[in-house]
Amino acid sequence: MHRVSALRSLGVHVAAVSRELQERLVPMAEGLADPTNRALALRSVGAAVAELPRELQRRLAVLAESLPQPADRARAFAALGS
Repeated sequence: MHRVSALRSLGVHVAAVSRELQERLVPMAEGLADPTNRALALRSVGAAVAELPRELQRRLAVLAESLPQPADRARAFAALGS
C-alpha cells in the first residue's frame, strides 16, 4: 500500500523529479499486484506523462493497455491524455 501512496502523492509532480527517480517509479507502478492500484497510479500521473521521457511514456501506455477492466483502461488513458 505504501507504493500506491507514494505514486499517488507524486502524481502530476512526477515530471519535476529527477530522471533517476522517474525511472524507479515506473517499475514501481508496473509491479503493483492489484490492477485497481495500477489504474489509480496511472490516473494520478495524468497529463504529467507528457513531460516524461518517451520510453517511460511508452511503458505507462503499455501498463494502461494491460489493465483487465475496460473501464479502468479507459479512465487511465483519459487521464494520461488530459
